[in-house]
Amino acid sequence: MSSRVTFAYCTFPSEDSAKSICEQLVFEETIACANIHGPVHSLYKWQGQLQKSAEWVAILKTSELKRATLMERIRAIHPYDNPCLVFLAIEDGLPQFLNWVYTQSL
Repeated sequence: MSSRVTFAYCTFPSEDSAKSICEQLVFEETIACANIHGPVHSLYKWQGQLQKSAEWVAILKTSELKRATLMERIRAIHPYDNPCLVFLAIEDGLPQFLNWVYTQSL
């Protein structure tokens, strides 16, 4: 069964920025909800240099209809120059929960 719901994975430089942005996205009805986890230890190369940093991860739950809006909003309000935002396909789940996510983010 395909879903009309998608989850997005997004990282943030601080707990405060994750909370603030996720609250704004819920208020705007761009996402139904977010789960914020952290800190996580991130290792990556940026501008040729190895970076080690603490980040916070948010799993953002939204409708497929809001995918483009979510990308635009993250580009506009995220503090990173190149924010991590990837979408995870939801193949199936409890129908009542998927319906709730869908209707909260229309």
